[in-house]
Amino acid sequence: MTPETLPYDAPIFAPPSHPTPDKRIAPWQHTVAVILLLVGWAVGGHATSRMMPGRAHWVTYLSSIMMQWMLLGTCVAGVYGRGEFFARTLRQNARRWDFEILRGIGLYFCLLLIFGTGGALLRRMAPRAGFDSTRVHAMMPTNHWELAMWAFVAFSAGFCEEHVFRGYLLRQAIAWGERLGAPRLVSMAVSAVATSVLFGSLHLYEGFGGAILITLLGIAFCAVSLKTGNLRVVIVAHFLQDFIAVIAMMSHHAPR
Repeated sequence: MTPETLPYDAPIFAPPSHPTPDKRIAPWQHTVAVILLLVGWAVGGHATSRMMPGRAHWVTYLSSIMMQWMLLGTCVAGVYGRGEFFARTLRQNARRWDFEILRGIGLYFCLLLIFGTGGALLRRMAPRAGFDSTRVHAMMPTNHWELAMWAFVAFSAGFCEEHVFRGYLLRQAIAWGERLGAPRLVSMAVSAVATSVLFGSLHLYEGFGGAILITLLGIAFCAVSLKTGNLRVVIVAHFLQDFIAVIAMMSHHAPR
């Protein structure tokens, strides 16, 4: 029976029945180096955000795409088993892709309702919380060619960031917590918060309030990825979040 003929609720790839005792997926030195790289990216991205408006869009898009894939490559280069890494992130407990895409769309709209409402309330109740859309507006496509490029930017962000934060850092942090003797649920909760704070810090260019919302979004992605056992659903939702947000912004600023 091929994946195309499987029922919607049938897993394509089941996890091993006897997992290895040591669940770390990379040497600790490699993980520390990745974290330092991300911290540097967060600080550098926030510091250079004011220089973004004068740059050509295609240069911004291309540099963003290259950085995303280079970051993913840096993570994958240090994992113990690269084939097993992608088997777990993309195939473990996976259903048919069309079903996963539908679940990703559903997750996107659920999170849009929750965080859209929460963001609006936060802006009204705490106007000084800090929301800065300058850089996002500066990256907004101005024609169909740039929109097509932005679609690949959004896909790269969804695929690469989910693998880095939920596929690599989250799993590694959980393994560290369990190795230190923490109960699995505690390790999962602490790891989800810690990795999501780092994830949110990469979006400090959106202001402090924006970074908080992205951190909460990261925690939601952590919960879903742990529940589903793979990254398919969160990759789809992440892509839609980045792509549709720009579409909505373009529609809002279109001449009437």
